Amino acid sequence: MASVVKMTSLRNILFLLLSVVLLLMAAASCRQKNHQRPQAVIEFTDTVLDLGEVALSDTLRFSYSFTNTGDAGLLLWGVQPDCGSCTHVAYSTDTIAPGESGEIAVTFNGANKYGLGSHEFYIHVRTNTEKQYNDLLFTTYFSSL
Repeated sequence: MASVVKMTSLRNILFLLLSVVLLLMAAASCRQKNHQRPQAVIEFTDTVLDLGEVALSDTLRFSYSFTNTGDAGLLLWGVQPDCGSCTHVAYSTDTIAPGESGEIAVTFNGANKYGLGSHEFYIHVRTNTEKQYNDLLFTTYFSSL
């Protein structure tokens, strides 16, 4: 009778160990598959634009071009300039397919908001990429021209 109890206990222990090993293998397989899922990647042509010397009263129009170099659809979830009262942005909210390109159009008018001299302005872009936040920068030198 004692040997039957020992065999049952040994069988239970082996079953438990085998179950743990199988669970660990399944978890490792799931982690590996998650790393291989399709991902959108945004690649900007330029992230920094130097607009040079301009008159303080000038309205500037320019754009940032980008391409989805990933293998999943790219979404721009939000584009927010630091100066919302002087910088306006326009961009597509449609899904950008892999290999396709797009742009963020910018209109800037700093009249009566900034003094003469060099200034930097940021635009924050939120996407569905692994690195969700991307910063774009434009610089200019305001003069009395």
